[in-house]
Amino acid sequence: MEITFLNFLVCPRDPARCCLPLLLVGFAAAAPAQLFLDGKALPEGFIYGCATSAYQIEGAWNADDKSPSIWDVFLHNKTTNDVTYGSNGDVADDFYHRYPTDIPLFRNALAVQTYDFTIAWTRIMPAGRGALSDKGLAFYRNVIRASNAVGMSNICTLYHWDLPQSLQDEYGGWLSRNIVDDFRAYAKAVFKALGDDCSHWVTMNEPRTFCTEGFGPDPDSAPGVVSTFKEQYTCMHYALLAHAAAVEEFRLGGYKGKIGIKVDGGVSLPLDPSSAADREAAARTMDFEVGRDVAPLYTGDYPPSVLASGALPLKFTAAEKKMLKGSVDFIGLDFYTSQWVTPTKNCTPDSDTYPECTDQFQQDPRTGLDIGRPTASSWNFDAPHATIYGGIKYLAETYNATNILISETGMGVLNETNLPLEQVLEDVDRIAWYRGVLSAMRQALDDGFPLTGFIPWSCIDNFEWTDGYNVRFGLIQVAYDAAGKGSQARHPKLSGAYLKGVLTKGNPINPYNFV
Repeated sequence: MEITFLNFLVCPRDPARCCLPLLLVGFAAAAPAQLFLDGKALPEGFIYGCATSAYQIEGAWNADDKSPSIWDVFLHNKTTNDVTYGSNGDVADDFYHRYPTDIPLFRNALAVQTYDFTIAWTRIMPAGRGALSDKGLAFYRNVIRASNAVGMSNICTLYHWDLPQSLQDEYGGWLSRNIVDDFRAYAKAVFKALGDDCSHWVTMNEPRTFCTEGFGPDPDSAPGVVSTFKEQYTCMHYALLAHAAAVEEFRLGGYKGKIGIKVDGGVSLPLDPSSAADREAAARTMDFEVGRDVAPLYTGDYPPSVLASGALPLKFTAAEKKMLKGSVDFIGLDFYTSQWVTPTKNCTPDSDTYPECTDQFQQDPRTGLDIGRPTASSWNFDAPHATIYGGIKYLAETYNATNILISETGMGVLNETNLPLEQVLEDVDRIAWYRGVLSAMRQALDDGFPLTGFIPWSCIDNFEWTDGYNVRFGLIQVAYDAAGKGSQARHPKLSGAYLKGVLTKGNPINPYNFV
């Protein structure tokens, strides 16, 4: 049936006034086209998409009913805003107004079959609890239907680091047991409004990161609460319980589709593979950095080494363990890079590395060699086999995980912000990154691991948290400078054409082929 573009594509300035009941008239979703990897057909149902997050692209930070999030407040405070040129996400990519043209661009430039986006709690439920915003709901309905209209399904994420500031002020946000009940109520309301409109739901994105970077001895991200590792662990504990509560609501509601979570981290490798101590340290680091989020989803509790450390401020009850175990239909790996590990000598509770008690390196202290090719991000090195293949293997073998998605990976090209447009668009370094990622994915599939999707970060350049606009991960360029100022024109990069060719046209991974 012919796709019909209706008035939701021409009313971005006031999405609440769009004629929502008419949006899908004359539209029937086409069956997903065959996908490939290195010329071999991928299994039916394999997901190829691209991802964005609300704070990083939407802008319109105080438009309509939206209330301030922890990032709005953190970056509006000149004391806590340490981003290049003091930039923030007030405008970002202005996706709130530009989605009618951006969504077809994602589809056409990248040939993605799925659009993976996040919902801002502050747009849907501005007070953090209670009444819903009709305008907020209308916006996300329009995004979903615009995506459907160009033949894409949707992965919808409930939370990506943009907690309503009101909940942070009232009881400390993720440091309080209250957050579990409020997140449950928020999730239930969103599911009731949109639950059957997304093929996949993600409860939250990267609890490890929003807990370790927003809390601790030297937090550099929102909400910026100076504390200890115990507060970081408390945050992650309540985040896992909030995830499980949301999944319970989804399943009780009988909604279509699947639900899961996205976890981040990387693969830890022994600095000296021949050393038993280094191998044990690498396994311990995996338990603390990845397993702490993942193990409860499959076993109902934290990894034995984490429990044995005695460092956990909170433990799960029997009922909580039951609710957590099996609380994912799929799991997303937001894996970018890897590290070498060795034990910390004479580790005590006063040591900087306690309670993990491992020293971690991305530059070999013996040789000075990097673990992979450097990128624009000081933390991100190109080590695809260890990171992508190793991450899939770890989840499958350690936790018997099935339905594993590479739900984020990508890189910023060195000095990309300052390069001429022609050079930005011929992003051969990013193509080399994805060439390694795709090769690692191919090996994982050939070895029988349950990889079921690939979602690069990101569809489009955006506000990269504390890196601001100075580091770009997008497959589509946005015309603004390191301060976020510019025309906002969009230009597809060559890396997008490369992925399109490999995954939808059956091109080989090597050599580069853009036809």
